Amino acid sequence: MSVATVYNNLRVFREAGLIKELPYGDSSSRFDFSTSEHYHAICNECGKIVDFHYPGLDEVEHFAASVTGYEVNKHRLEVYGTCPECQAKNI
Repeated sequence: MSVATVYNNLRVFREAGLIKELPYGDSSSRFDFSTSEHYHAICNECGKIVDFHYPGLDEVEHFAASVTGYEVNKHRLEVYGTCPECQAKNI
């Protein structure tokens, strides 16, 4: 399967609402199967990504809008660290 086929299929899945594209400032993107609001913990060592939800952050868009005057329509949070598997390897 060619790389072009993979990206064409990702585009179709995104347009159908099956996946969410997470663009980054360096023109790269990641794609996420879970389209519900959630956050990511990313391992600095192996790149593993774990989804988590924290209800306390649900109001962050309203707060950011009131502080900045922006019309906020979404937010994204990523935390970085070392996953349990990589921690075990480093012991």
